[in-house]
Amino acid sequence: MERELRRNQNVLVCVGTGVIMFGFWSVIKGIMTIFLQRDLLLETIETSKQSLSPEELEFFDPVFTVVCIVIGIIVGIVLLIRIYVGLSARKEGMGRETRTHRAYLVFSVILAVLPAFYLVLEFSEGVKSLGSFLDQIVPIIIDVTSLVMTIQLLVAGAKVRNLKRSLREAEEGRHE
Repeated sequence: MERELRRNQNVLVCVGTGVIMFGFWSVIKGIMTIFLQRDLLLETIETSKQSLSPEELEFFDPVFTVVCIVIGIIVGIVLLIRIYVGLSARKEGMGRETRTHRAYLVFSVILAVLPAFYLVLEFSEGVKSLGSFLDQIVPIIIDVTSLVMTIQLLVAGAKVRNLKRSLREAEEGRHE
């Protein structure tokens, strides 16, 4: 039982590090997407501006700025959640008690839902061309990896908790 506990704790340390790295990857991926599709983004903005009336046009730039800020805040919050989950998993994997064990597992469930949601969106859009498919396959693989890793974190976290409880109960049974 102790060997299984150590193995699952090691999984928590490794997967916790991976969750943090995927958080940074998400930010980098978002920035790269903006830069790589800059022309399409600028074209969309110009097309949107042309379809607006002069009264609506004066509100476009402030609204666009607020939308960009909100997206930045959401990305920052997701990054902070990933860092929190990763550090909590690593801490528990190293044998230190976490006071917020349930909180990081709840956030892990949220982190498992996000890539699942993105995968559903990717597959619902369908493949438009071979070039498009090749462009989509890398993010799909990364999202699947993130999903599997988060599920692995949830399973290892639950096992560590149960094994610690069982070891504590066995230890208390020997002392009685």
